Amino acid sequence: MVGGAVLQNRPEPYATITGRRRLRSLSERVENQMITWYRHIDEARSVEQVVAVTRDFLASWTPQEVARLPIACRPTRIRDESDVLDLHDRLVDEYRTTRSSGDELTALQLITGVMVRASLRLAELNGSAVTSGASEPIRTPEPRQA
Repeated sequence: MVGGAVLQNRPEPYATITGRRRLRSLSERVENQMITWYRHIDEARSVEQVVAVTRDFLASWTPQEVARLPIACRPTRIRDESDVLDLHDRLVDEYRTTRSSGDELTALQLITGVMVRASLRLAELNGSAVTSGASEPIRTPEPRQA
C-alpha cells in the first residue's frame, strides 16, 4: 500500500503482506507469491534477467512490509549480481538467528526464500557447481512455522 491505495501494477496476491484486503490468508498469499517469483527466477536466461526479477520483486514490497524486516537485512539498491548476493548473505545470516514470529517471520521467510532462489539461479547461469541436476527446478525447503 502506498499512500493508502493498493498499487495498480501488482496482481492481487501481491497487494500487500500486511494490508487490509485479506481475501486469502497470509500463508496462502505468501505461498502464491513464492511460487510466482520462483517461476520468474527459474525462467531467467541471464544474470541481468535474474537481477531484473529481483528488482521487480523488491519493488513490489511496500515501505510497511520492508519495515517488518530486521534493520540489518533490509534491501538496498540492487544494481548487479553482487548486490543480489550481498542481500542473500545478510538475509540468510539473519534468518539463522531470528527470534521473529508472526508477520515479521513470514516477511523474512518470503524475502529470504526468493533471494536464495535468485542466488542459486545466478550460480547456475555462471556455471557454478550449485545446480539441481537435470532440468528440474531447484526445490527449497518449506518455511518454518511461526
